[in-house]
Amino acid sequence: MKYKSCWLVDDDRVNRFSIKKLLKKANVCSNIKEFTNGFEAMNKLMLLQNGPVNVLPDLIILDLNMPVWDGWEFIEYLRELNIRKSFKLVILTASVKKDDENKATASSLVETFLVKPLDIEKVSAL
Repeated sequence: MKYKSCWLVDDDRVNRFSIKKLLKKANVCSNIKEFTNGFEAMNKLMLLQNGPVNVLPDLIILDLNMPVWDGWEFIEYLRELNIRKSFKLVILTASVKKDDENKATASSLVETFLVKPLDIEKVSAL
């Protein structure tokens, strides 16, 4: 496995299911926690940030368009936190807007910008 712990933040149940299967099939990650919006994921991250570093994720795959908190709100709040462990933050979105890609790649927190649908080659490259 490349990553010990992964978080999948996406409001679409079908997307989470297929991405989870791809992550396991490509041997990228087997311990995957799911969140339906950025607010849920941020709450969990805030609860864990002062605990043992090994409980924090190694990889976060984040959708941009979600209810409650979208991916941009998650990233904005993440910037303000002082997380002791570094993790890879990957944007996975259906958006093909060049503005979204430019904004994501300009962020020092975002490592990769991927457009849905995800396939085994994209997952293996993580």
